[in-house]
Parts: sequence; structure tokens; C-alpha cells
Amino acid sequence: MAAAEATRRCKGMADYQAVRQAVSDAYRRLSREAKFQNFLPILAARAAHRKLCGS
Repeated sequence: MAAAEATRRCKGMADYQAVRQAVSDAYRRLSREAKFQNFLPILAARAAHRKLCGS
């Protein structure tokens, strides 16, 4: 779900597989220090979007 949303927001600048991998990487990285796990999917999606598609 997070990867689909980030892909949509990228508007063709990155394909789904690249976004999915970036979301997964961001999720793993963020989860190491997260105090609240509830927000990880949206934070990972935002991090992937910034990395692949800019702000």
C-alpha cells in the first residue's frame, strides 16, 4: 500500500519496483530507532518518495 501511494505521487518518475524497494529499505532503516511503529509505513513511503522523486 505504501509503495503504491509513493508510486502514484511520483507521477511516472519511478516505476513501482524501484519505489517498492526504496520503501522497504526506508522501513528497515526507520524501524531500528522508531518509538512508535504505527507511523512507519507512511514515513517509509515519504522517504522513498523524496529519494526517488524529489520533494
